Amino acid sequence: MSINQSFAIPDKAREKQKKYGKYYSSIDFELNNDLRENDILSDRRPVIGSLEVGHYKIKLTYNECVRIAETLVDALNVHEKAYRLGTYKK
Repeated sequence: MSINQSFAIPDKAREKQKKYGKYYSSIDFELNNDLRENDILSDRRPVIGSLEVGHYKIKLTYNECVRIAETLVDALNVHEKAYRLGTYKK
């Protein structure tokens, strides 16, 4: 199962979305459909899926997904504060 279903975005829509960034329309997360309940309940850290950006595909565990999400939220907050404080070059 794919979260954003980026494979289904028509070429015309991809062109319009380029204004949001080079990789915007390719960002997706595909769940690992091979997981079983025992895998999740075990002490192992199973791969829950793959983050896809551009032509890169990175397999991630639940904890790695949490860490990435936290890092990106922090990055957005720091960016917004830096902008408000005027620390970017003019």
